[in-house]
Amino acid sequence: SLPHTDWLWWLLVLPLLGSVACGVLHFLTLKARRSDANAKGPSALAWPIAAGAMGAAFVVSLLALNGLRALDASARVLESSAWSWIDTGPMAIDVSLVVDPLSSVLLLVVTGVGFLIHVYAGGYMKGDPGYAKFFAYLNLFVAAMLMLVLSSNLLGLFIGWEGVGLASYLLIGFWYEKGWPAEAGQKAFVVNRIG
Repeated sequence: SLPHTDWLWWLLVLPLLGSVACGVLHFLTLKARRSDANAKGPSALAWPIAAGAMGAAFVVSLLALNGLRALDASARVLESSAWSWIDTGPMAIDVSLVVDPLSSVLLLVVTGVGFLIHVYAGGYMKGDPGYAKFFAYLNLFVAAMLMLVLSSNLLGLFIGWEGVGLASYLLIGFWYEKGWPAEAGQKAFVVNRIG
């Protein structure tokens, strides 16, 4: 592992922080609605926070691509290892991220298209009572997708896959009061387990 690649973790941390911040905004909005059912609360801040986290993650993705291009063609890999998770002697699994040419393309797709989806959703979801909650789920989805793309081992990929499954369930069933989205979310969750 290279010490100068610790900045790769920002790819995961930025959307996770955005998700947590939007979740806090949602709970503050719910608190404001206890005294006034029509209160907007601070939920309007969710979109700039979530989209900002995605934009910053896209910039870090560009930095990763640029870092790969600076390396010799035979060794185009960036790796950052946080700690050894499982070490049984012959088998060692680290909590680490790896960026190679293929994953760098996927990084640009996930963060770039993800940013555009956040921009579109800012207007589409405007006025929805769960505005901040939606962006918390959306940032969580992106963080899980990035874990899936960047993990250096199958166990980390599995954790990313499970996170994508959870976030998909939450996003598909977002308007659960209507009935069919809740059923669709459950179907997606079951199909993800099978996958």
